[in-house]
Amino acid sequence: MHKKTSAGRMLLLISAILALVFLLFVSLNGCTDAPDSTPEPDGLKGVWAAPGMNDHEFDGKGGGSMGHGSHNHSFTYTVDGDTLTITVDGHGGETKYVYTFALSGNTLTLTDTAGKSTAFTKK
Repeated sequence: MHKKTSAGRMLLLISAILALVFLLFVSLNGCTDAPDSTPEPDGLKGVWAAPGMNDHEFDGKGGGSMGHGSHNHSFTYTVDGDTLTITVDGHGGETKYVYTFALSGNTLTLTDTAGKSTAFTKK
């Protein structure tokens, strides 16, 4: 009788340990060390042009430039959901531009805080 009780306890102990391991796995499965902001969409990297506007080049790492020819201004940018913030550090100080953006194929549409939209085409 003693062997059955001991085997039963061992089976119960193993079952409890497996259940705990399973619960731990399920609870940690969604945990990551990802940054708080949304990762950049794959299609944003590259050079974008719009009629009458300076070209915008995004490096895919949070930096870029805008301008034409040899007259360029460097900028940094962040993406949070569908919000794109471009920060230009010019001679007069830092200027931030905040846009809602949408990507569709080779078209990047930027909408400023006043509601004006500009469509850029990827070069």
